[in-house]
Amino acid sequence: VTDEQRRILAMFIVVCHVERPKSNLVRFRQIIEMARQNSWLEDAGTLELLCSIYRHGRDSEANSHHLEMLVSVINTLAATKCPEVPGNRRLFDLFVLIGEPQSKAAWAVKEDYLQLLFAKDAIAGLKPGEVAEPRIMNLDGDCQGILGFVLKLGLQDALGSSPAGYDRDVRRD
Repeated sequence: VTDEQRRILAMFIVVCHVERPKSNLVRFRQIIEMARQNSWLEDAGTLELLCSIYRHGRDSEANSHHLEMLVSVINTLAATKCPEVPGNRRLFDLFVLIGEPQSKAAWAVKEDYLQLLFAKDAIAGLKPGEVAEPRIMNLDGDCQGILGFVLKLGLQDALGSSPAGYDRDVRRD
C-alpha cells in the first residue's frame, strides 16, 4: 500500500463513518465518488485489510472510537457482497437498493446495513449468506490504542482536515 493509497483509504474511512445511531446513507454521494475515483477501494483485498486491522485492534488495547470507524467502512464495503445487491455489486448498486427500498428484501438489506450486520459477519470471516449464531462482535468494548494502526493508514491527516464539501451535504436531524 502506497502513501497515497493510505491517505485515500483514511479519508474513505472518515467519510464512511457517522456516529451511531445515525447512518452514513446521507453521505452516499461522497462515498460513491471516492470509490469511482479509486476503484481499488471496492476490491476484496481492501475489505480484508480493514477486517484484519480491526481484528488486530480488537485483540489489543484499541481505541473504541477508531474501531467504530473501521466498523462503519467495513459494513459499507461488505454490504456490497450481499446477494440481494443487483448489478455489479458495487457501492453505487448498494445505495440504489437501500436508498429507497422498493421490496421487502431491499428493506431487509437496509435494516441489516443500519444495524452493521454486514461488518459483524465480515469481521467474523463469514461469506455473504452465512450467519454466525450468535453474532459475535461487541462494539461497546473497553478498548484503547488502535491509534498506531489508524495513524499508519493516515487517519491523523484525514481527521484533521476534511476535503471541501464532504460535510456540507450531510443533512442534520
